[in-house]
Amino acid sequence: MSYYEMVVPWEPDILGIKDGLEQARVLKSGFKNEANYSTFIDTFVKQNFVDPKNLSAINFVLECVKLRRGAKLTDFLWFSPKSFSLVSHKVSNIIARFTLSPYKLFPAIIEDEKGRLIKGYNFFYMPPLDQNHILFSECKFEVGNKYDGYTDAIVNSPDDLFSFNDFLVARKVSLKNIEKDTDMFKVKLPIGILISNRLFQELHSANVTGIKFNTIKVNLEG
Repeated sequence: MSYYEMVVPWEPDILGIKDGLEQARVLKSGFKNEANYSTFIDTFVKQNFVDPKNLSAINFVLECVKLRRGAKLTDFLWFSPKSFSLVSHKVSNIIARFTLSPYKLFPAIIEDEKGRLIKGYNFFYMPPLDQNHILFSECKFEVGNKYDGYTDAIVNSPDDLFSFNDFLVARKVSLKNIEKDTDMFKVKLPIGILISNRLFQELHSANVTGIKFNTIKVNLEG
């Protein structure tokens, strides 16, 4: 089945930033509530993953995301550290109509470079599903790059993901215990968030900005 991988862009014509980095940064000095900053750092920055079962109990406001000079205000707005994303209300309203794996939207406060508030965004977080959902023997991986070419890579376990010196690319993903009507989910593989064709079509028709898409084969076994 055809799915799409959501890819973080780097191009200046998409982001407005010429150095290939994120459009905004979290500033500790802009937080009025120190507990909000601590929650963000301790929960999302210092930890690699948040357990999906614990996500609903987390509540905080991402108080100060500062837009960099020249950055475009896109629907997916990327910020450091760790290249997280804010999403516009346009995106929030679209995904609310689809079936997603566990995710949460947290209130966020954005300022432009002059300190003026920008409304209409939330911090989007979707934790990856556990690796026991991955049928490694039925996945297809390659290593290499677009300049030197790619060769097949054998990955039979989570440990094998870290055994390559070159860039690992997933060409086909096979997963179990995931409902076939799931429109968006994330797995612990070197790929972005995966979305169904119907969700892609909705985002595309709405001219959602700040994101790119690659096609990828996905097999889901409920």
